Amino acid sequence: MKIKNVNKKATARLEALIRGMDQPGESKKWGETGGAIMPLVVDYLGPASCGGKLFAVSQFGIQNGDLMRDPEYVFLRREKEGTKFWYPIEYTNHYVGIHQQLVIFEPDRLLVQPDNQREAVAYINGSRNETGWLEILEQYYPEAFAE
Repeated sequence: MKIKNVNKKATARLEALIRGMDQPGESKKWGETGGAIMPLVVDYLGPASCGGKLFAVSQFGIQNGDLMRDPEYVFLRREKEGTKFWYPIEYTNHYVGIHQQLVIFEPDRLLVQPDNQREAVAYINGSRNETGWLEILEQYYPEAFAE
């Protein structure tokens, strides 16, 4: 099964979020905990064992003192011949108790959960009738996506 990447608009938004993030462990945050809109956080997790880089993009709140991701997507970012590709590989939403490995890396192959991975790509991209997750985030945090 082939791993699916997000569309060009979502790719451009993700590239804007990571602008200037060069070292694993770097983080960016927009917004404040406890406000009407949950903060947006981007973390550079480091290199992927299969090549490429791993980034986490999340919104989070606090419940009973615990950090609650709502949601968090971990992405594999790869580049081929100057073109960047972003693949959602993990999804977490603590408020509803979901953690999904959308893609599992093994030494000689990738195991893809096709329905879950396709659903994640569709939610991130949006459609003609639905606004994509990154587009919604851009409406709340335009400064995070600005050039």
